[in-house]
Amino acid sequence: MGAIQSVAQGVINHVEIAVSHATISGIPAAALDVGLAGKLQMSLDLTNKNPLGAAASTRATIASLEFPVYPGYEDYAGEFAHFELPAIKRIGLGSQTMSFESDLVITNKTRLVFWTFGLFTKDFPLHVQAKPETIVIGIDPVHYNLNLHKEMGCDLADPQSLTDDPDVIAPVDMLCRYHKDFNAEEPTLV
Repeated sequence: MGAIQSVAQGVINHVEIAVSHATISGIPAAALDVGLAGKLQMSLDLTNKNPLGAAASTRATIASLEFPVYPGYEDYAGEFAHFELPAIKRIGLGSQTMSFESDLVITNKTRLVFWTFGLFTKDFPLHVQAKPETIVIGIDPVHYNLNLHKEMGCDLADPQSLTDDPDVIAPVDMLCRYHKDFNAEEPTLV
């Protein structure tokens, strides 16, 4: 890994990501476990305190939502959905909020259902992983695929939002706080 790439990965490792509000909706009640799609509406809060990342930006990328290993839920650990994370035009310094809507592709409905049940326990863990193409500064012609691996703790924003409908996973209103980075792999040169 080159020096610029290593510094860039270090900066992105310390960008805090939280979800001030997200809604998962429109997931069909079909018996299928995979191949379903719903909608994700999200307000994402980014906080960067490192001036080296102020001019950085990312291109749109696919982000996965994963149920981490958690006591009592070990059998359900793994990816349950993915969505397109839009481009971040300029990370900047301090905090910023970006709101977007995306298709949410369900890769394992059973995991999603059990992860949703976990939201009743408060601060339930969620792993978000992506590998966005990152432009460190506009004048650097080299772009890097950096690892964005964040752990958050999530709660139901409105526990009353869940109904007696057999499709218990939609709609789900939630919020998530930043916990930490995890499992950083080697970034790659694009």
